[in-house]
Amino acid sequence: MGTSEGGWDAEFIGIDIDLEALEYGRWAEPSISFIGADVGSLPFRSSTFDVVIYIGVLHLIGDIKGVISEFSRVLKEGGSYSSLNPLLQKGRLVQLLQCSEDFFVI
Repeated sequence: MGTSEGGWDAEFIGIDIDLEALEYGRWAEPSISFIGADVGSLPFRSSTFDVVIYIGVLHLIGDIKGVISEFSRVLKEGGSYSSLNPLLQKGRLVQLLQCSEDFFVI
């Protein structure tokens, strides 16, 4: 994450199911709220977030379509999601692309 001198006018929330990862996140970035949760069943109301960013997650997920659906559920109308998954295999990428018409690959 990078920012200019003005900083961010936003609240960040980190999600992980791994307790050690949560503890590390809390230590490394005390200004961010970290919550233990399964990305397939997020503990938030629908239409909560403007942006969902997930990094290095999808290659670990069995039900990609369900997770993408859950990400879409918590996004506000007009919100966006972004992903960086360098370990995603070709077959899994095809599965991901079939989940949503909103995805594109660069």
